[in-house]
Formats: sequence, structure tokens, C-alpha cells
Amino acid sequence: MTGANYKNEDNPSPFLDDVILKNHLNLVIQSTFVIYLMHMFFIFVTRQLGWATKWNKIPFHATNFVVNTFLSIAGMYVWFYVFVMEESTDESKATGYYSVAYFGCFQMGYSLWSTPIGIMMGEKSEMLIHHISVIVTSAVTIMFTLGCRYHAVYFYGVMEISSIPLVIMNVCKDNAELKRKHAGLYSLVRTIFAVAFLIFRVVLLLPIWIKYVQLLMFYSEGYEGIALYSVRALFYPSLFLMILQLYWAYLILKALFKRGRSEEKKE
Repeated sequence: MTGANYKNEDNPSPFLDDVILKNHLNLVIQSTFVIYLMHMFFIFVTRQLGWATKWNKIPFHATNFVVNTFLSIAGMYVWFYVFVMEESTDESKATGYYSVAYFGCFQMGYSLWSTPIGIMMGEKSEMLIHHISVIVTSAVTIMFTLGCRYHAVYFYGVMEISSIPLVIMNVCKDNAELKRKHAGLYSLVRTIFAVAFLIFRVVLLLPIWIKYVQLLMFYSEGYEGIALYSVRALFYPSLFLMILQLYWAYLILKALFKRGRSEEKKE
């Protein structure tokens, strides 16, 4: 059962069972390897097509597109279908749901790829800090009993739906000719991205994130030692990531307002 609570009163260790922990770490290694292999495949394809110079970031964008599409579809299915069909308690949401920990494993593998490659691609500092924060939070999700794996499905899966149009936007930004040639399509994709981001990363996310923090604080009461550090490692990067979503939402709304004003002036 997905929502089964893994908490074992006979094992007071804050870590998950050794067998499950080993499986999670193996899945991280496997997912990281597959993502790097996928990136290398796209590099090979672009070179064969003669895009190595003109489209030097295509392998990076293509890998992001495939991973984000997979995570978002899987997340939407589990969050809006599987979870709706079953009952669960707050305790199971905080300390159970270890059968969906693969979202944390995949997201950690993804971030172990996107951090070094992002540095090579010249990503902004806030994006790199975002990747590192995800590595920290996903590590707690897949290693500790109090991992809030229920909410990880939304954080590591559903939220990536807005990253799909973002990849298309980034491809256009990297090629002015393509952006100019398909200006109408680019404008449509920008609008889709803005709507998806505001819905899934602000409107729906805020109440989910608040409930997640409440459960984290309640079930960590009395924690000390490494268990307490694990909670802090989950909370503070999560807080940073939430603030980052709100900051990006502000920039998006600002851009939409500016775009609306400019269109009014043209009329």
C-alpha cells in the first residue's frame, strides 16, 4: 500500500531500513547514469546533424525536456489519481509513503547531473543554488524516516510541468533567428509557461507547502542529534526553494504586466 507507514517502533534510528536505503541509493546511481547517458546521446545526435556549434545547448535542453516531462507526467498521475483513490493519515504522509520515494531518487539523480552541467552551461547562481538545495532535500527524503515522501511527489514531480515550456523558451532564447522566425509560437509558449508556473508553483503549491511544514514540525518535536539535523536539512532548503518560487513568480507577473502595457500602447 502506497501510504503504509514505515515507522518502526523497534528501530528508533532516524534512518530508513538498510535494505530500503540501499535500494534508494542504487536508484539514485542508476538514474544519474541514465541521465548522463541520455545527455551524451543527444550530444552525439547534434554532432551527426551538424548542430554542434550553432545548437551547442540543444543536448542540455533536450535532456531537461525529457526528464521534466517524465517527472511531471508521473507526478500528475500519482498526485491527482493514485493519492485521490486512497485514504491516508498525517503520520503516514510525514513518515510513510516510502514506495514513492523514487521521485526523490530521480530528482536527486537529475540534480547531480544538472548542477555540474549547469555550471558548464553558465546557469545563473540562483539556479545552481536551487539544484544544490534539491540535492539536500531529496537526500533527506530518500534516507530518513521523517522524509515527507507524500509531498515529495508534488515537489519533485507535479511542479516540473512548468519546466516543459521553459525548456522551449530557453531554446528560442539561445537562437535569435529561431525566436524571430517563430515569434507567435514563442509568445504562446511564454504565456503557457507563466500560467503553468503561477498555478502549479504558487497557487496550488502554497497550501501544500504550508501543510508539509506543519507535519514536519509536528512529527519532529523532541528530535535531537542527527534526526534534528535531518529536519533542518529538509526545512531550510525547502524554505529557500519556496522563497525562490515566489521571487520567480514576481518576475513573471512583472513581465506579464510590462507586456500588457506595451501591447496597449501599440493599439
